[in-house]
Amino acid sequence: VLDIGRAGWDEHRWGVNASKFVLRPQAEYKRNSLNFADMAVDAKVAGGKNNRVCPAKQLSIAMGAVFFQVFKKEDWIAHSAQDIEMDPFGPFTQISDFDLRAATLEG
Repeated sequence: VLDIGRAGWDEHRWGVNASKFVLRPQAEYKRNSLNFADMAVDAKVAGGKNNRVCPAKQLSIAMGAVFFQVFKKEDWIAHSAQDIEMDPFGPFTQISDFDLRAATLEG
């Protein structure tokens, strides 16, 4: 079974830091990303009837762009940052739950 979500963690494609949050050149995302299954769209196959198009691709990209324009990580801190665990191969949840609080409340 193809697991497109796990492809974003593929070290063969993204390099040894595939499991880390790293901002990369936009061209690299276009070349490597499988997150919207763009490769599953081909009008030449069955007249396009087998296409698998993500209907909210542009919406999700716009939401992510606005989030990263507004969210300033220096304003927030995880309540128990040492307790955050990442499992890049978790079937549904890849990051454990955690709470954020304003950094200005830090004692």
